[in-house]
Amino acid sequence: MKKSLAVIFAMAILLSLVGCGKDNPESSSPNTESKIESKVESKAESKTESKAESKTESKNESKAESKSESKTESKTESKAEKLPANSVNNKTKIPETNITFNSSFAFLGNSLFGDLEEYNLVDKADVYSYIGMNVATVFDQKLDNHKKPMLDEMFSKDYKNIFIMFGVNEVGWSYPDIFTDDYAELVDEIHTNLPNANIYLLSITPITQSLEAKGEDGMNTKNIAKFNTMIKNIAKEHNAVYLDVNSYLRNEYGYLDEDDSPDGYHLQPNAYLRMVNAIKYLIA
Repeated sequence: MKKSLAVIFAMAILLSLVGCGKDNPESSSPNTESKIESKVESKAESKTESKAESKTESKNESKAESKSESKTESKTESKAEKLPANSVNNKTKIPETNITFNSSFAFLGNSLFGDLEEYNLVDKADVYSYIGMNVATVFDQKLDNHKKPMLDEMFSKDYKNIFIMFGVNEVGWSYPDIFTDDYAELVDEIHTNLPNANIYLLSITPITQSLEAKGEDGMNTKNIAKFNTMIKNIAKEHNAVYLDVNSYLRNEYGYLDEDDSPDGYHLQPNAYLRMVNAIKYLIA
């Protein structure tokens, strides 16, 4: 009997000890751990997905930007340099185009552009030109018998294509940086006022050998080449297109033919026509 009571007593103690385990914090840990693990996993997945999405978006955006830039650069290059400059001269046959200069076109520049209108070579396009005008004076220059500066007049219209020619009056300047700064400012101002317009910067046209021999006002092929490089860089840096018309007007020696100019740098009608055809070909 005593043995039976001892056994029963021992069993009761054991059962009591087992029952105490229910309040042990570790006994509830599987649920808590499961919740924490679930949260951590959820966060980790969310973070991973977010990271992955971010990377994908970034990659896609980068790809899209790269394509867009590539497309823009390709477009600019195809318009500006259809033929290598060193492969053409004043004898190169310029392919014909069906381009007509309508009222959405404008020409802005020195007196070299003034003759385009006189010889009826630009159809219905507007010409803003003045004798001796340069990149410094263009901002305030008025056309004869006009009250407003020519730029204000130009900005009041909805031009889609603007051709600009400066440089022949500036090649003798002692500080070329002023030329680049003013030219860049002009291009930026046109972009601001006519945001939908394509802007084309024309190279300085060649001069005759006889004019260079006079050694006046820095007028020589070396200076012209230097300024044309600056114009090309301005176009590249300020969302414009450089048109190398110089190459289509110079002879095999790099000069304008004597018969193509009355004074060494202005053009005869046949040379103006060639320049206009080169412009049309380069933008086609």
